[in-house]
Amino acid sequence: MMEYGFDVYGIDSSARQCANAKNNAACSNISVDSVLDLPFENGFFDIVYAINTLHHLTDIKQQKTATLEIERVLKPGGLLFIHEINVLNPIFRFYMNYIFPKLKGIDDGTEQWLNVETIKNLCGDLTVTHFDYYTFIPDFLPKHLMKPALAVERILEKSILHRYSGHFTCVCRKK
Repeated sequence: MMEYGFDVYGIDSSARQCANAKNNAACSNISVDSVLDLPFENGFFDIVYAINTLHHLTDIKQQKTATLEIERVLKPGGLLFIHEINVLNPIFRFYMNYIFPKLKGIDDGTEQWLNVETIKNLCGDLTVTHFDYYTFIPDFLPKHLMKPALAVERILEKSILHRYSGHFTCVCRKK
């Protein structure tokens, strides 16, 4: 987004994640903060992109608080993109709850996973405009299998099975 002239800000509650982001991005506007108490003025952003954020909060009440806080910092007409793991897929749910925490040490298996209905309830005064489901192929697939697997993935993403993909993005607009 910076290449297109946008001002970009990033926050994370993890100092390690912020340090990694600063080392791997040209963005200097990265800070250790909480989505529950964003350090920005009302109506500051045109767009907020919450990437695998809400499932780390302890309960639905905190998820609602975070969503209201994001709505506060959005301009009227602003967009919120919520990207989350799709736990309708039992394989991804198992992977994220048991395998991924052991491999990556990021999640711990106690996450508060979201689904379409949860997101709709969290969004309150934000209007949900779109849901998009994608990704069936895990990133640890051997490289020589990736090309044919991605061809299958594109077919699955356009099929009735798309709801069981590994990820989804919800788009909400502030009134």
